[in-house]
Amino acid sequence: MRFGEIRKRSGCTSDKMLNNALKELDADGLIRKKFYPENPNRPDYSLTERGRSLLTVLHHLRDWATDNMQDIMADRKERDEMREKYDK
Repeated sequence: MRFGEIRKRSGCTSDKMLNNALKELDADGLIRKKFYPENPNRPDYSLTERGRSLLTVLHHLRDWATDNMQDIMADRKERDEMREKYDK
């Protein structure tokens, strides 16, 4: 993927933040950055085998969050309402 495509999909707040995250993922061996000798240089990013192995875990985490989101939001609302009572 190109940087711009990753930015669109990730919803990152800034290019600097995304660039730092990509550097860390590359250093951890989760992604691979490949440069193409064009003007300007064109880097592409891809998942490594280690990065692909993490997808299974992330999909389980996403599924858990989806399954529990209603209860989580209800608990947050209840907590916020209790705080409002005590703050008055």
